[in-house]
Amino acid sequence: AGNYLQALDIQNGNVKWTNKDWTGGEGTPASMALYNGQLVTSSNWNHLYAHDAATGRVEWKRSDEGIRFRSGTPAFFGGLLYVHGINKLHVLEPATGKTIDSIVVTEDLKTMTAPLVTDQYIITCTAAGGMIAYNKKTKEEVWRFVPGEALFYTAPYSSPSSATIESTPLLAGNRIITGASDGNVYVIELASGKVVNRF
Repeated sequence: AGNYLQALDIQNGNVKWTNKDWTGGEGTPASMALYNGQLVTSSNWNHLYAHDAATGRVEWKRSDEGIRFRSGTPAFFGGLLYVHGINKLHVLEPATGKTIDSIVVTEDLKTMTAPLVTDQYIITCTAAGGMIAYNKKTKEEVWRFVPGEALFYTAPYSSPSSATIESTPLLAGNRIITGASDGNVYVIELASGKVVNRF
């Protein structure tokens, strides 16, 4: 949420580079995506930016199709970049930032999460409608998991009634683990979306 992006040497804390191409927006996500020498991050209400991780130089930026609302973290999978817009999940070409494909999502994607991508599914968490799994090839909704009512409303512009998930889901074998704003951590079957356990 500051005025610039900066890289430090992990050994001694010395500044390696300071980004000069953009300044901070309303805020930035809690984590960034790093793959194959490319660092992708955001400035909320501004742009999604891809950088050369070695120099900090901006390679491309996007603000269209709801991408400027960037509180969530992008995810690399299979050489592609998966990014939330406001109501659309985008599949981007990392080298250029161009859209390869997209899925219109019926719920608001205003969460701090990254999409979970597997060989078969794209799984996304929403501000009010829980977690949705899409078939990666057909883009059809496969299942939806809806937790209980949020104990408090942290997702932007959310209010009762909201089944919010602001925790990026983790894949563990054929199960998903995620925390929901109803105060539970859930273990969910990847193929069906059924709850196996909750804590």
